[in-house]
Amino acid sequence: NTKKLRSALLSSLTIIASIVLGHTAQAAVLFFEPAGTQLDGDDILDINVIPGQQIEFKIFVDTQVMAINIVKLTYHIWFDPKELAFRNIGPGNGADVSDKETLSGPNDPITVFEVGKENINIAKNLPRVHITTITFDVVKPGLKPDDGQSDFKITRATGRDENGVVIPF
Repeated sequence: NTKKLRSALLSSLTIIASIVLGHTAQAAVLFFEPAGTQLDGDDILDINVIPGQQIEFKIFVDTQVMAINIVKLTYHIWFDPKELAFRNIGPGNGADVSDKETLSGPNDPITVFEVGKENINIAKNLPRVHITTITFDVVKPGLKPDDGQSDFKITRATGRDENGVVIPF
């Protein structure tokens, strides 16, 4: 909670500083495909898979509202190890964001990792830049068909422009 509060405070201060300095606050969009659909009654979108199948999540950045380039990008990937087993991470068609740091303990299964890259140079005004692909093996699909847990999500995304200004996502 402290990290979330610190991140929210930093984003708020960045926006306030941008307004005070006469700059327009901007945000980029980070998203992945395949997008889920509603397969059950909860609020979580699901992806229909079978055990043993591989699934690739392609990560994209949308910079259409940006007036400047993104030169640093960091985000966390979280996944449910009861349903997905991490296989690999690789670059996309655009920038290579393939450095990963495991945030789990040394003997714990990987459930969260950080993806980040400096000097990434994602250009402004682009609707869809494929930055990386993360592949998983499907261990066990959720029950009914979902167990009420998100199976895959992106959290704590942040970037910086060439002036070091924080870009919220």
